[in-house]
Amino acid sequence: MRVVTTSVKLTTLPARPAVAPKLLSNCSFLPLLEPPVFSRKPSPVDIVKGSEVILECEISGTPPFDVAWFKDRRQIRSSKKYKVTAKNYHTGVRILNVEAADVGEYQCKAQNDVGSDTCVCTVKLKETSSAGKYTCQIRNDAGSRECMATLTILGW
Repeated sequence: MRVVTTSVKLTTLPARPAVAPKLLSNCSFLPLLEPPVFSRKPSPVDIVKGSEVILECEISGTPPFDVAWFKDRRQIRSSKKYKVTAKNYHTGVRILNVEAADVGEYQCKAQNDVGSDTCVCTVKLKETSSAGKYTCQIRNDAGSRECMATLTILGW
């Protein structure tokens, strides 16, 4: 699509009122096309391994939009791992069963005939492991006792 802009010099209308409607009836107006702009962007995410996360954006501007999602600058498409959605002014990507390979920078790029915009979000794994060796101590006037335990988190 080619957008042509012209400038119009506005002057006062002729003193004869019957001429004014004829002058205005010869004018035509093109719709104003606006480039996409992300009005809502995803926040950085710290996620637990094995869970899922949804990154969502909202776009303003003149549709239709071509929307693409990227992870570490490589385009991602819907698959067993990712579910990409784009409808009207909303787009998102759902990452299933998050693992270490999913950590990184995610970008969403939206474009239309008059421009484009990109937003960025990072996904990190949240450390929830409390695995390790624990010591329990108890003391009173009669003495003290101690016991030890090792905690292992399954699935890590």
